[in-house]
Amino acid sequence: MVLALAAASLVAAQPVSAQIVWSKGGEIWTMNDDGTGQRVLVALSAAPGMNELRAPGAHPSGSAVTFEGSTWVNKVTNNGLCGTFPTMYPCVTTHYGFYGTGTYRWAAGKVERLSPPAAYCWNCSSGPSDPEPRADGSVVSTFTHCQGFLGDGTYDCDAAINASSGEAYPSCVDVASASPNPATPSQVLHTGCTSAGTNALVVTGPDRAGERVVACDDGEQNDPAWSPDGSQIVAAEGGTDPGLWVYGAGNTACFAGALRHAVIAPAGQSFWSPAFVGASRIVFESQGELWSVAAGCDRCAFPGAATQLTSGANNSAPTWTSDPLVAPTTPGGATTPGGGTTPTSGAAPDVVAPSADLSKTTKTQKVGKTRKLTLKLTASEGATLTVTGAIKVTGKDPKLGPVTQPLVAGTPATVKVRLGSSAMKALNAAWAKRKTPVARLQLTLKDATGNSRTVRREVKLRR
Repeated sequence: MVLALAAASLVAAQPVSAQIVWSKGGEIWTMNDDGTGQRVLVALSAAPGMNELRAPGAHPSGSAVTFEGSTWVNKVTNNGLCGTFPTMYPCVTTHYGFYGTGTYRWAAGKVERLSPPAAYCWNCSSGPSDPEPRADGSVVSTFTHCQGFLGDGTYDCDAAINASSGEAYPSCVDVASASPNPATPSQVLHTGCTSAGTNALVVTGPDRAGERVVACDDGEQNDPAWSPDGSQIVAAEGGTDPGLWVYGAGNTACFAGALRHAVIAPAGQSFWSPAFVGASRIVFESQGELWSVAAGCDRCAFPGAATQLTSGANNSAPTWTSDPLVAPTTPGGATTPGGGTTPTSGAAPDVVAPSADLSKTTKTQKVGKTRKLTLKLTASEGATLTVTGAIKVTGKDPKLGPVTQPLVAGTPATVKVRLGSSAMKALNAAWAKRKTPVARLQLTLKDATGNSRTVRREVKLRR
């Protein structure tokens, strides 16, 4: 059942004893488990200087929400090496400085930045991603530092697990999606490493205590999550058996122990960012919308066994908490800054900036022969679209774009993003190692009066 995002439903909805929290159009939203009561939890205006808010995290019984804020204020683009290192560089190389992304926390309607202020760096980008809170208030995230386009022409990214409470979690340099166990907070789940040449889901304690591989796949697992009791893990996977997989958190080897292909992804369609909704449901993203299925699904069909919770695209990265996430109110019923049930974000771009429906853009694309990415979208008003981005591969991140194209209001448009020789070389190397690279795209729409909106889209790239 598709639940329309009508203003009337937003106004009438009242928070209940559990909430799904997700990223929508660069802000943080929340809704009841059944999809009703959709409202802005954190408006973009609550994090001054940020261009986008995304990747919320919540403890299953917590009342605080962490999330990323990203800024382009320190963006540096260098064309000087275009052609200097033709096998390594496209014609646009970009960095966003120190803490171009930062961790924020929402609690009781108030928003605070936990990371240091963003700062200029000519040849580097750094910052945390996918922050998740523990019950004690500490936060676990993945901190990534990238540098390049100077000196010998290298462009390298190293990542590490960061715990604000001070524990050390040594791992591989490509570690990603670090997530604390809600039942045993010292345990952390992560992706990005390999076991016997396959992509591994790894559970570890501080200093690798009790480290074990709980699952493997021929494609890198996407943003896995724990069940509230810490006994199961759900992951979105591509590869030869794509879809949602559920694993026993106590597994100790690849392809062994408790494992279940919960939901089968149709050909050409990908699932992203699954999360348990209590013990009974799983919520996840597909094609820019959020869906839920029974947690006990075993080879369930999609979309037949699923319930669609959102419409309008630009929905991603769901998480869940049993707390109602109600902000205190001031006399007269107005909510405190950054939260509440008012059905508007309070940020001007949500009212006047153009938006884009990207639901027709395929999340997994074959680009080996065409050497092009294809974006299909429809703009809410006449606008100029600019597409930039990068391909996430080990050792270097070849840049994409910029591609600029005018859009007509309400008219479907197709945008082609060419993959240059350096990008194809990196892709071929990744495919040879049975990796599935991901293109991380940034789409900026600007109308005739100068109002703009930026959205992000990830596309898996196959040969």
